[in-house]
Amino acid sequence: VAGKSFLSKVYNKPGIYEGIVDTTEDANGCELIVTHKLVVKPNPSVKEYYVKVKGEGDGSNWDEAMNGADFAFVFSQVPDGTKFYLAEGEYQPVYDEYGKIPAEKDSLSKRVYTEKLVSLYGGFPDTATGTNKNSDPKKYITIISGDMGHDNPSTFSKENAYADFRKNDLGYLLKMLPKSAGDIELKGITFAHACQTTKEGTCAVQIMSSSTNEVNCIVSECTIYQAEQGMFISDCVTEIKDCSFKNNYNNALYVSSLDKHDLTVTRSTFEENEGYSMT
Repeated sequence: VAGKSFLSKVYNKPGIYEGIVDTTEDANGCELIVTHKLVVKPNPSVKEYYVKVKGEGDGSNWDEAMNGADFAFVFSQVPDGTKFYLAEGEYQPVYDEYGKIPAEKDSLSKRVYTEKLVSLYGGFPDTATGTNKNSDPKKYITIISGDMGHDNPSTFSKENAYADFRKNDLGYLLKMLPKSAGDIELKGITFAHACQTTKEGTCAVQIMSSSTNEVNCIVSECTIYQAEQGMFISDCVTEIKDCSFKNNYNNALYVSSLDKHDLTVTRSTFEENEGYSMT
C-alpha cells in the first residue's frame, strides 16, 4: 500500500515498480541476487486524485498530480466512491483489459478498467493548482483516446477512415463494471477512437451493473466520437445531459435492461452517426 516501506524504502506513489534488486545468502553462504517486481496499491482512505499528462506526483493535489499511466493503474485499484480530476490533454490506456498488468506497446486490448463506483471529471487547465475544481470542458479539453497511430487522424472521411481506424484503434477506452449499488459520474471528458473489434466486442464507454444493484449514472458535458459503438449502458439508472455523439460507426448510444423511466437524455446532440443514434 502507498506510504509503506519495502526493503527500507518508502513508496508513496501507487504503481508497478520493476527491477528492485536485493542481495541475500542461502544456507550454504552463497550470495544471491534477487530482483523484485513490486505492486504498490493506493491507500484506500484516499478518495480524490488529480491527474496531469506530465504529472510526476502521487495525485494528492494538482501540484502533485500523477501522470496518465499512474492514473490508469490507480483507477483499477481504488475503492467505491473515489473521484479523479483530469487536466486538459490526451490520455491513453496503458494496461490490459483488467487494468492491472502493463500491456505491450502495440497491444489493442488496453483500456481503463474498474469494478468499483468511480467518477471521472475533466476540463481543468494544465496550470491548475491546489485542489481547485473549477472546470471548463469546452476550453480545456480532456481526451481519453484509443488512437494508436492513424494514417491521417486529423480528418474524418467515411470513405477511407473506417478501415484505418479498425486497424489502429483500441477496442475499448473505459470499461466500468461496478459490483455495488451507488453513484457514478462522468463529466467533461472526450472519448475518441475505439473501433478495433475484440473478442468482447468494441465500445468507447461501457458501463454495466447487475439487476441486483441499483447504480445511478450521470454523464454530462462529454463527447464521444469516432467509435464503432459510442456508449453501452446496462442495468443503470442513467441521466445524459449536454453531451455530443458524433461520427460513430454503429450505435452512438446503446442501452440494455433499462425501463423507460431509467434513461433521460437532455440537451444532447447526435450527428453523422452510422446505424442508430439510440438503441
